[in-house]
Amino acid sequence: ACGWLKRALAADKGECPMRALEQYANYRVRLAADEWYKARRLASASREAARATQVAAIETAIRDLDILCGQAPTVERMNLLGSAYKRLAQVESEGERRLAALAEMARQYGRAFARKRDAYAFTNRIAATLLAERRTDAEDTESRADLLRELDALQREVARRNADDPNFWDGASLADLALTRLLLERATPRPRSATVDESAAQVLDAYRDAAGRTASPREVASLAENIAFLVELWPVRDKAVHRILDRIREGLQ
Repeated sequence: ACGWLKRALAADKGECPMRALEQYANYRVRLAADEWYKARRLASASREAARATQVAAIETAIRDLDILCGQAPTVERMNLLGSAYKRLAQVESEGERRLAALAEMARQYGRAFARKRDAYAFTNRIAATLLAERRTDAEDTESRADLLRELDALQREVARRNADDPNFWDGASLADLALTRLLLERATPRPRSATVDESAAQVLDAYRDAAGRTASPREVASLAENIAFLVELWPVRDKAVHRILDRIREGLQ
């Protein structure tokens, strides 16, 4: 698909819709992340060369999306930018550049959510924010209580919609919202309680329910990719969350 889009853009004559430009950038980002995944076990020098190549590829795609979004900002383009920065955070090594990618991921998904209240943008924004916080030991000024109220409202909306018309994507959104609640609770500086364990059971059930729907391999893969992102970037010292994420990932394979 990426080759077809590239040829369409390079044609002397013809029409290329904006959707093709968006998806061309998105495919390049995904391809770069896949190439980095394959290169991670190379020897150090080769691995770092591959990292630099794929970071450059993602940054080029981000610039293209920035141009489109600057001229005509849409929710889809903001979400694509958020997704691009999400993959950039995965490819970057630990440090300031990864932190900057997470901050930009949160910003772009926040822009998308401000335009359209949607569980996808909300959960990705919170994930990026929490991952950045865990690297700086500085809690965001945004009230946890406010975030949980917003999360409650989204859960009610999605659950109502899913009850009327059960479907994979609403089921996946409910699972992502349940996981986001757990991560928010886990990141709150307070004595641990049974709440996290209770939430863990709810999260696992929600993902099993979503994966059990009539879903395509691509749809299930989209869930697995998000869990892999969290596994890679969530602090290793939080073993309880990693155990839960590993169990979710195993259930999606």
